[in-house]
Amino acid sequence: MKEDVIRVLGLLCLGTRLKRAGERLQADTDEILKAGGVTIAAAQYPFLASLDRLGPSTLGDLAEAVGVSQPGATRTVNRLVELGLLETVSGEGDRRHRVLHLTAEGRRLVRVGKDVLWPRVEAAVADLCAGLGGSLLGQLADLEDRLSVRSLTQRARHPLDRPIWTALTTRHAHLAEGGAHARRYPGDTSPFVATRDEGPDSLAALAALGGAMVFLQVDPVVLPAGMTAIKTAMGVQMVAEGAFPAVEDPEIGPLGPEDAADMAALADLTKPGPFTLKAMDLGGFWGIRKDGRLIAMAGERLKVPGMTELSGLCTHPEEQGKGLGKRLLAYVAGQISARGDRVFLHAYASNRDAIRLYESMGFRERCPVHVAMIEG
Repeated sequence: MKEDVIRVLGLLCLGTRLKRAGERLQADTDEILKAGGVTIAAAQYPFLASLDRLGPSTLGDLAEAVGVSQPGATRTVNRLVELGLLETVSGEGDRRHRVLHLTAEGRRLVRVGKDVLWPRVEAAVADLCAGLGGSLLGQLADLEDRLSVRSLTQRARHPLDRPIWTALTTRHAHLAEGGAHARRYPGDTSPFVATRDEGPDSLAALAALGGAMVFLQVDPVVLPAGMTAIKTAMGVQMVAEGAFPAVEDPEIGPLGPEDAADMAALADLTKPGPFTLKAMDLGGFWGIRKDGRLIAMAGERLKVPGMTELSGLCTHPEEQGKGLGKRLLAYVAGQISARGDRVFLHAYASNRDAIRLYESMGFRERCPVHVAMIEG
């Protein structure tokens, strides 16, 4: 193999090195977009995203927002107009003043990006960069080596295919124990654990983590030699079709550390899924009390880019059938939507009553998931 001169020259060729890595990432992103049915280039997408975020803009303002020269912006905008994704409208009071707008097709393409493609790209880049450390040149070398072994397109699975791994490498990375191949939450927070893949390095890293474990993923769970699941089950992953409105309900209030014991008691009684006294480290929780007793609750669990899981929904057996679960689901979903996140959740495939409730509230099944529990 020939010597990589650009790498050997180090800081002298930093600009070329960054450009090379950027071109590789952009080419992989183009492949991800193409696989998702999007025919424009990755470099053109920021123009659509800027108009979606900032609203109608002049060419000069758009060029400044994206950070490119005006001639370069002109070429891209003209192409997007030809594709029917942008249109120009005369400004008020000055017909020479042209303002750029997204067309209906442009808005649709942005929605596809937000809901499907952008989370995949972000999760893939997070996976690529997980565990990088040391000098800038060292990180660049690791980045290029990782791209050679496993491209961005190979990493760009849907972020909810391995929701635990995605959460622990993005929005919950500050809680993660483990490294680049296997991660888990602290044992007193959650037994959730995940590997990056089923390769030998990941299985070895998983074996080293130890403790009680719960897996939740689309792929069948593969365990290292000597590790056996004490329980397996099939579940369903459901995603809200749209945003939920904010709900005002005077009987629903936030739960805090002082409520942890009551929350654990309710969870122990109703078995909504893995729950600990420190579950609130994962996100907010809300509940309903009756005569001082906590009778229903729901909260947030896994958080991935652009999405938050609604979880822990449970009602005291003596209070079931009164619509408390539906009220809490709508309330918590409204809290999540208000932050701009899409809501998703999980249920056991055998729990048809819960699935019907979620469907009636606007959730649709995305895919089946595998659940596996390992004794510590």
